[in-house]
Amino acid sequence: MSQDTTSPERRDFIKQSTAAAVGLTLAGSAFSSTASAAEAKTGVLKIGIVGVGGRGSGALTQALEADKDTVVWAVGEAFDGPLKSASRSFKNKYKARYQADGREFVGLDAYKKVIDSGVDVVLLATPPGFRPVHIRYALEAGKHLFAEKPVATDIEGLRSVVESAKIAEKKGLSFVIGFCWRFHPQKRAFYGQLLEGKIGKVLAVHGTYYTGPVKPMPPAANRAPGMGDIEWQVANWMNFNWLGGDGFVEQAIHSVDKMMWAMGDDLPEYAVGVGGRAVPAHGGNIYDHIEANYFWTDGRYASITSRQQDGCYGENKDFIYATQGTATNGWENGAFKLLDGTKVAVPVKDQTDMYQVEHNELFASIRAGKVMTNSSWAINSVLIGLAGRHAAYTGKKVVIKDYLDKGVEAYVPPTEKWDMKGEWAVPSWAVPGKKA
Repeated sequence: MSQDTTSPERRDFIKQSTAAAVGLTLAGSAFSSTASAAEAKTGVLKIGIVGVGGRGSGALTQALEADKDTVVWAVGEAFDGPLKSASRSFKNKYKARYQADGREFVGLDAYKKVIDSGVDVVLLATPPGFRPVHIRYALEAGKHLFAEKPVATDIEGLRSVVESAKIAEKKGLSFVIGFCWRFHPQKRAFYGQLLEGKIGKVLAVHGTYYTGPVKPMPPAANRAPGMGDIEWQVANWMNFNWLGGDGFVEQAIHSVDKMMWAMGDDLPEYAVGVGGRAVPAHGGNIYDHIEANYFWTDGRYASITSRQQDGCYGENKDFIYATQGTATNGWENGAFKLLDGTKVAVPVKDQTDMYQVEHNELFASIRAGKVMTNSSWAINSVLIGLAGRHAAYTGKKVVIKDYLDKGVEAYVPPTEKWDMKGEWAVPSWAVPGKKA
C-alpha cells in the first residue's frame, strides 16, 4: 500500500516535512519539564476530546480526575453511537462538569470542530492513522495536548509529528504521548535502578507480546448495507495497518518502548525482521505475528516478538541481560537477579494507576505554567517500532537513519471523507521481498 509521496493531496494531508535537521535522541531524564513562555493556567480548564472509545473515555476520565477544575467542553467522534454512549456516561458521572451539549461533533472532520471550539487542552484517542494530522492541527491552534500512542502508522506521518513537536516547543505547549508504562511508579523505580547500573551495563533485551486478536475482523456479511469502504475500515481499525499500524506498532509498541528505555533511549543502527499472517484475516491486512531484531553499533542487541493468535501461549514480558546479572519485567513488578543468584526486588509503595499518573502530571504542569513533554523519546520509540514492522514487511535490513530521512512508506489515504474509493477499497498486503 504505497503511494506517490509527491502527490499534492498527500502533501496537504500530512503537511509533509523532512526530519533531517531534527535531533531525535534525548538522553537523561524520561521527561522534559521546564519553565516556558506559557502562563500558569488558573480557573476552569476546558477539555476537548477526539475519539471516545475505550481508551478515549479512559483518558477523559483520568483528565477529569487529575484536576477538579476541568470540564468536558467538546467531544468529537467518527460515529454517532459511541459519542452518544460516552455522552450519557459522562453526564451521569460528572453532572455539571459535562458541558459539551451543543459541541458534540460526528465525522472524520470532527477534530477540527473540537479544537476550534475554545478548548484549553486536547485529548486525542482516535485510530492512530489520523494522529499526525490531528496533532498538527491542535498544536498550530495553540492547545496543550495529550495524544495516545502510537502517533503515526507510517514513516511520513511520523515526520509530520517530528515537525509538530517543534511547533509545541516554539509555542511553549505541553505535548505528552501516552506511553503509559513510563508513568508506572514501580516501573519508574525499576528502570531507574537499571539505568543506574544495578546489574551493570545492559547488553541485550528480549520482549514478548503474545496475545489474542484485540478486535478480530468480522466477516464481510456483517457489513451494513450502504456502508462505505473507509467507514467499514474505520469501524474495524485494528485490522488495517494504515489505521492501527498493525499489532506490532499498535500493541507491541509498549514492548519496543520498554526496550528503548532499558537501552537508555539510544537509537539502534538497524533492524531486520520476519512476520506474516497464519490465520485468515477476513479482509484485514495486518500480520498476526512479527519478530523484529535490533542492532546497536556498540554490539548491543534486542528482539521484540509479537503474536496475536487465539489458542496460543500468552505472555507480555521483558527479559534484560547485563554484565552483572539479569532482570525481568512484565505485568508483575520488575526484579533483578545477580550473577551469584541473589534476587533483588524493587518494592514501591505508590500504587497510583499509571494512566492516572500521566494525566496528574500533565495537568499539574499546565497549572504551573511549565512545559511537559516526552515527545523526543516517544517519537523515537514509534520510529523504532515502525522500522521493525517495515523490516518484517519488506524482508530487508532497515537502517534507522536512512528510514527516517528517506523512507517513502505512506499508507494513510488523503481524505477526510467517507466515500474514498480506489486502492483504499481493498488494502493490499505487504509481501516480503516484493511489496511493502
